[in-house]
Amino acid sequence: MKIKLKEKPEQIALIKAMGSSDEETSAKAMKVFANLVGPLARKVLDETNIIDSLYDTISVGEFEPRTIPLDDFYNVDKPDYVRVTFSSQPGDLAYSQLTGADDIPFTTFVVTSAIAMYRKYLKAGRIQHAENGIRKMINEVRFKMKRQGIQPILDSVANVQTNGQYHVTRSHQAGRFVLADLNRLETLASRIVTSALGGTANASGARGITDLLVSPEIVEDIRAIAYNPMNTVAADGGAPANTEDGIAAPESLRNEVYGAAGIPSLYGCNIIQMVEMGVGQDFNTIFDAFAGSNAYVDNAGTGTAVFNGATEQIVLGINRSVDVNGLIKVEISDSESGSTFNALPDNQFVAREGKVGFYGQVEAGYLSVEPRNLFAIAV
Repeated sequence: MKIKLKEKPEQIALIKAMGSSDEETSAKAMKVFANLVGPLARKVLDETNIIDSLYDTISVGEFEPRTIPLDDFYNVDKPDYVRVTFSSQPGDLAYSQLTGADDIPFTTFVVTSAIAMYRKYLKAGRIQHAENGIRKMINEVRFKMKRQGIQPILDSVANVQTNGQYHVTRSHQAGRFVLADLNRLETLASRIVTSALGGTANASGARGITDLLVSPEIVEDIRAIAYNPMNTVAADGGAPANTEDGIAAPESLRNEVYGAAGIPSLYGCNIIQMVEMGVGQDFNTIFDAFAGSNAYVDNAGTGTAVFNGATEQIVLGINRSVDVNGLIKVEISDSESGSTFNALPDNQFVAREGKVGFYGQVEAGYLSVEPRNLFAIAV
């Protein structure tokens, strides 16, 4: 993420005023600068936080009732209970509950990041020093928000069942991702993504999977489609007996993957690479904790087995074409400014420290309600 401020005379003058030895001049300049940083930070967060993009965002006033209606998420044929998963305080795991209420209160948390800048560099008009400070603040907020946002998703996909079936399947071969695995996940999604009456969904909702969140290792497997055999069934319907039975993917698909030279798409699914995914990584560890003793279908597809985060990794599939997205992000807007991201001067520094600073904060909450658009493959 690159933050670049315009090096205009008035911008340089503002930076120099922030570093002024006169406290009143510095304070006024810091207030002006903070007012400029708030909208910039909000825009950057919206454009760069992949997890937040999976949620439908609603803004709630600071003093408005903090509830959401659950009627919007019921299936007509199963109206009694709905599962709601909440994000909790930063550092804690999310939690979920079954409720039969008409509406439900939601919880929020506050994420804050503070930065300090040296007066001497500001006084010299070094705009890069201010740019680096903004970037560090936004990165910290984004890191915390991303970790909070993924938890309701992983909790939901690990525990939700539709018609007695988990939304998690396993790869055809342990430790390897091939086209057959995505094909299986698409079928699972088509059985789960139904209309509110439990019947066939509309054309857009029936797509199944629109996005896959994967680790760099899974992207490596996808790139290997360009040169590795892909079939998992021989001509007689059994497993391929030897290397001669191996059949490559169609030429057009292999060329598409090869030509992408990076992050391709498969079957119309966007492939989103995240370093937090993969064995031993943050998101995988969180999923392992939520999965607990749940037994998902095994690699052969004939039995079940508990997810093992030490050897397996999760591939997360999402259908963003559904009419009702059960993923909701609630942002609390400031009663005075109306902004959902506030940047304010930080008054903790004294003159002898030779520093000035400001801090940014967001109050938000993440909810997952009856997540029929979330699926996963254990590879």
